[in-house]
Parts: sequence; structure tokens; C-alpha cells
Amino acid sequence: PQPPSNSFTQSFAPLVERLLPAFSRAATIDSIVPVSSGVSPTGTCPNGSNPFATCWQMFVTADNNGVLTPVVIESYTPWWSAFGEDANVTEIGLVNSVVQFDPEALSQFGIPSGSGTAVATAATEQAIDASVSAGPQSRRFGVRLQHGGSRWFDGTVETADFGDPAKYVRVGHLSAVDTVWSPISHTAIDENTPVPGDQGDFEKQCFNRGVALMARAADVRFTWGGGTFSEVRDVTHNVDVAFSPKVRPTWGFLTADANGNGFIDWQDFNFLDPALDIIRNVGGGDCDAALAGPRPNFDTPQTAVSVDLVSTPTLVATSTDGLGQLGIAGLTATGMGFGLYLFGERYIFEMSELPADGTVWTHRSYQGRVRSSTASASSADPSGYTFRLIGPAGTGIGLRPPMVPGLSFNFSVSESTEAVGTSDLSLVHTVPDPYLGTSRFDLSPTNKQLMFVNLPSQATIRIYSLTGKLVSQVEHNDPTGGGRVVWDMRNRNNQFVASGVYFFHVLTPGGDEHVGKMTIVNFAGQN
Repeated sequence: PQPPSNSFTQSFAPLVERLLPAFSRAATIDSIVPVSSGVSPTGTCPNGSNPFATCWQMFVTADNNGVLTPVVIESYTPWWSAFGEDANVTEIGLVNSVVQFDPEALSQFGIPSGSGTAVATAATEQAIDASVSAGPQSRRFGVRLQHGGSRWFDGTVETADFGDPAKYVRVGHLSAVDTVWSPISHTAIDENTPVPGDQGDFEKQCFNRGVALMARAADVRFTWGGGTFSEVRDVTHNVDVAFSPKVRPTWGFLTADANGNGFIDWQDFNFLDPALDIIRNVGGGDCDAALAGPRPNFDTPQTAVSVDLVSTPTLVATSTDGLGQLGIAGLTATGMGFGLYLFGERYIFEMSELPADGTVWTHRSYQGRVRSSTASASSADPSGYTFRLIGPAGTGIGLRPPMVPGLSFNFSVSESTEAVGTSDLSLVHTVPDPYLGTSRFDLSPTNKQLMFVNLPSQATIRIYSLTGKLVSQVEHNDPTGGGRVVWDMRNRNNQFVASGVYFFHVLTPGGDEHVGKMTIVNFAGQN
């Protein structure tokens, strides 16, 4: 299983802890929507078509101390940028929230105003490295390795009881299902069928070019109940995966025969909304065939009508025939079942009845490439498997996709900050010592001062007589680190203290303390 997405980073600049107030900032990814190139609502995506890039929008709710604000972020990201080991990276800004510094702290430092910025960003790589696109990268590029890709298994723990779970066009094993199938391009059907050159491979990739960016790397658990999925949980990121009738980083059943041939096949996924319009824009000549077929009133691809996903499956005629090309030519029905769309991936399940309530399926996906040191076009069981993380400029630090609705980003300070830590109080003393009434600290008959020096930024000083009577108390609070405070030499009755020896006790907020002694000598006749 893959670890959680590593595509997200958070920062706060400038990070001046001493100036931070008590505050809370948060943002939650609500949904992600692919849109057609050239028709982006905000104009971020370039005009015209690009067969290898897709525009998409991320909808975020920003929470500023309880004030919710919707934010729409738009990005134009390549589905494919290179077959080599380097992958282009697209940076997306998710959160950019100004936090005003604490007014009291600013005042203590003599700063008129100031603020910091809470920032969260995401980064995406080309989607062709996702397991949804295992055919083009792991199975086509270099030697033809016939293994790898996303897969399904029963329960919560994958076992090796059924051999290679993703060999040839297999995509795992489920005990309640006769066939689990996905239209993987550039891949042999079995050991008796070598990789053909006419499987409609390019047409199969048309869907990926527009939709594979919705993929994620995660373990997702599906629990059956009431004839449908009662819960779909991304256990890698601890978020639910929502149903949506549209193509999103979500799930939904496909039971509509979109191309009108009498059964559900891999080409019916091309007519999902908004996949149909995206394929028109990103496909170019390669994808014209993917939109052709004997559809009623369907003379050209431009007259096609999109279909929606549903939340409850119905067993209908299906086809796991992957040999069709140029539209639907050569496809035949193979069983009964339903189609399932799952964050950029397409599956067809064939079975005689729906699973019992409480049945748990797990879907495992990843980001990266599978390689083999002994693979060839005819290798049935190559060895020497390696898993390659693909990162920017060959760093080998791959980015797992950020398309995970439900994730939240949080910045918070529970209370305004202050300097803390162990204080060395051994050097605290009074100036002058002894205090003499003839010194310059005796400013006038009504104005005297004695200073405590080498103090920490915060401290409470209590002055006691030799008999232990509390004479006075002085509070010291200087956030700039100034280490001195003045005592006016008056007791709690606002009278000047008499000559004599006094003790002082210094206590910090952290519990550090120190006891010292001082001597006061007044002029004869003075109180």
C-alpha cells in the first residue's frame, strides 16, 4: 500500500513566533472537476486543444476563524510530458491567508503594524505515471512488461493465493465476481495471446488523457449493503470517497449503454459527463474512433450525448472484450454485470448476482512505474521486479497525486505566544548595592529608585524584611528581553522603606526562582 499523498506543503512566512496572535486558519478540498481545454471559466487554461494536458478546477472552502469562504483554483496539468524518468511538476496554490500579528506584541516591540501569510500548496506530476495508466508507461515504454497496475482483492489484506493479481489484463481477484476487467492498453490478454498492434490501444488512452488526473494512490475499501456500496472509504487518507454522477475523483456505476450496441463495454465510459467533451478537445485524430459507433441519431462525434453514473448497480449485459478498435467494431457481449468508474479508472465486473451485505472489497492504486530486469514481449512470468518513483529532474522522489477531496489544511495558535524557557537567575542583583542616600539614585526627597538587573523577560520580584514580612512586589514584563526593572523603594503602604537589610525573591512564569540580599542606607533623619 502507498503512504498518504506527499504532494502538499504548508508554510507560514515570515514565521515570527513572538508576534503570532491566537488564530485559526483552515481550508478543505471539497471537490475537483475536470473541464474542457479552451472553455475554462477563468481563462487559466489555454485556448485550443492539447492531446496531452487537461484543465481542472479545485473547489476549496477556506475557514478564517469560523468565517467560511469558497475558493476556486484552476490549473492546467499535463497528462503526459515525457516517457523518460523525469516528470514535469505543476505547482498549485491552495491556501494564501494573511494573519495580522498580535497588536499587543507589536506594541511591546514598538512596531506599528505587521502580518504573516499562511500558505499551502500542492504539486502534480504527469498522470501517465499513475497506476490507472499502467499500460502506456509500465507496459509500453521500453520492454513490454505484462504486469502491474491497480488491482482489487477481498477484505482488507491482499494475499498471493491467486498468483499475480495484475498480470496481463487481470486487475485482481474477488470471490463474488467471475471477472474483474479494465481496458488496459498495450497489454496481452493472456500467455497465449502476444501483445497485438491492433487492440485499439490509442483509443483506450483517450479517456486517460482527460480523466486520469483524477487518480490517487491509496487503498480504498468498499462495503456492500442494501444492493450497493454502503460505504466507500479511502483508508490511506482517512476520508470518504463520495458518489457523483459526473466524472470526478469519486465513484459511480455505469449501467447505461451509451454507444447503443446492446451491452456495457469499455467505450461506453467515453460518453460520461464531462469525459465526452474532454475527449473531443484533447483527443485529436487518435480519439475520433473512440467516439464512433451505431448510436441512434449519431452521425458524427459532435452529436453524441453524455451519460451519467448511478449510485445503485443493475446487472446488465457486459463485454470484457478488449480487441475492439475503430469505434466498436469487433466487440461482443461476454456476460452480465456492471461498469464502475473510480477516480479516473474504468472497470467492468461480471457476476451472476450482487455480493451479500457486509462483503468488503479493497482497491489498491499507486503512483510510479513497475519494471522488470527480465521482461520481454513473450515473458509470461518475468522476475526482477522494481518499483520506480518518478520525480522532478530524475530525483526519484515521486509525488503521489493530490486529488483527494476531504483533506484539510490547518494553521492554528491556541494563544498568543511568549518567550519561555529555563532562566539563569544567578546573576540577578540590585543596583546600587548597597543603596546609599547620598548616591545619584536618590533623585529627590520624593523620588528614589533601585534597579534589579539581569532579569529574564518576565518575572515577579517580592521584597521581604529580615523577619520575613512582605514589603513590596514588583512585576517585570519586557518582551524585548530587557533585563532590568526599577523599584521606587516604597512599601505596600506607599511609604519609603527604612534603612536595613532586605531579601528579594525572583520567580519566573516557568517556575525558576532565586533569592538575593540587598542593603539600604538612608540619610540620617530620612524616612
